[in-house]
Amino acid sequence: MHRPNVLILVLDSLRYDVAAKATTPNLQRLFYAGGAGTWRKVYAPGTYTLPSHMSMFQAGLFPSDPHSQEPVYNHRLGPAFKGRGDLFSSQPSLFEVPSGAENIVKGMSMLGYETLGLGGVGWFDSRMATTELWAELFFDSFHWDPAFHETEPQAFERQIDLLKAHKAAGNQDTPLFLFINCPSTHTPYCGFERSVRGQARALRYVDQHIPALFGLLPHPLHVFIMADHGDCFGEEGLWGHSIYHPKVMEVPMIHFRLEQEVAFA
Repeated sequence: MHRPNVLILVLDSLRYDVAAKATTPNLQRLFYAGGAGTWRKVYAPGTYTLPSHMSMFQAGLFPSDPHSQEPVYNHRLGPAFKGRGDLFSSQPSLFEVPSGAENIVKGMSMLGYETLGLGGVGWFDSRMATTELWAELFFDSFHWDPAFHETEPQAFERQIDLLKAHKAAGNQDTPLFLFINCPSTHTPYCGFERSVRGQARALRYVDQHIPALFGLLPHPLHVFIMADHGDCFGEEGLWGHSIYHPKVMEVPMIHFRLEQEVAFA
């Protein structure tokens, strides 16, 4: 049986209420093609980028809703992946990685996947010591460039450009496990205002480039799109993240499988 390719797209800092109300026709086209419905409201495993991503890739603890009746969205009913230290090992996962794997990314590599990561926000900056985590402990190949930083208005396009070059040089017969941290929904929101409206405009920018991204990806393709945390925009006098507030913890998530390339309008 052909193994599906996997995409994990993290829209950094995206609040659930922003995603639910934003006009994103290309994402909606994907959701419809995958029979996924619409965004689910789930809760982030951390209040900022590093702990959320470490929870996902080390132990398979993705954002989750303990009240959901759907596996994956509620990892107590069935996680997307299992990693070492998984708290719910008795539940079947969507992707079963070898039990001896150091983490879920290494587990996918052990299953024959090419594991590729594209960093975005500053926690993936190659000039910071923590970047060694992604390149040495997790991914076969990991890339970050200053053009991917959240302060760059065209960062998502530059990530797609790198992926295009990687595809041209890659082995098309090897299944792909791809992670992208999209920085465009992180402050400063592509230069838009620091507000619900500004983040929604940044998300619409991402949506405009979704066809270019998905046109590069092999099929069948299992897709996970989510945020790692949200942001406060002045609620109770709070701004940003790395703090506890419901708007920081409430994030969107969706997963679905595409058997073939989607035709965008």
